[in-house]
Amino acid sequence: SFRSTVIAPLADAVDVGSAWSGVNYEQLAALQPDVVFLEAWVASEENRQMHAHEVDTIEALGIPVIVFVSPSNFEEPDIVTAWEHIEVVGQVFDKEPEAQALVANLEEHLDVVRDRTRDIPESERADVVMFATVDNVMGERSIQSYFLTEILNANNIAGPGTFITVSEEQLLSMDPDVLVVLGHDGYLDPELVYAGQRAGLNWANLQSMRAIEERRVVSVGYDEWRATVETPVGLLKMASVIYPDRFDDIDVDAVEQEFYREVYGLDDDAAATAIDAQRYLGELDD
Repeated sequence: SFRSTVIAPLADAVDVGSAWSGVNYEQLAALQPDVVFLEAWVASEENRQMHAHEVDTIEALGIPVIVFVSPSNFEEPDIVTAWEHIEVVGQVFDKEPEAQALVANLEEHLDVVRDRTRDIPESERADVVMFATVDNVMGERSIQSYFLTEILNANNIAGPGTFITVSEEQLLSMDPDVLVVLGHDGYLDPELVYAGQRAGLNWANLQSMRAIEERRVVSVGYDEWRATVETPVGLLKMASVIYPDRFDDIDVDAVEQEFYREVYGLDDDAAATAIDAQRYLGELDD
């Protein structure tokens, strides 16, 4: 996986499950962890109760739990929530200076995008759809919509909601200037979209979409579309296609390579391997 590629010890980590797949509490207790970090998606009361049961059960084993709620589950999603998660981890491991330095570094990368898009007048903002494989678009309540409107200064035309299931006909009717393909359930190369291949949707039925006709499709990988460490790389990729004239002096591939060297301390070969791992095919691997 991508994460075990950049953090090798994760390859040997024990999978104890999740609230969604079922937690093996006996196996978790046998590991005798000092703490459990729990990433929670609480878009509904049912989700909230499910995670509350999970937390109560783990704490009953004598193990403290720290819950990180998805930024998309807040009334006003903001990347600051993800940075707060990093800082909490820094506090737990007594590495607060390192955590603060990482957040500052990530903000510097985001400022490259902010500084080049902040003055775009409303009349010139691109209409964008963020398509999450295999059949969703990201609505206005998602952190991805925040990325699009508050950092990239473009319009999200998907409408209200977070993950919105979409048909080929609905996607075609949106007819965006730019289509951003998010590697939610698998990375989808733009060339497969242009070629009209069946990958989740039958892209042959969507060839009249303006973004496809004008070859303004950009794909981002497994973690690049989420609110996480790789977010700045994903947003730079999006920006270079949404507003190419404002980013044509930036070698995006070179920036990405340097990002992995700088943030994870990888050499060139390991950075290239990590970048390739972002193109995890998931459910599209058929």
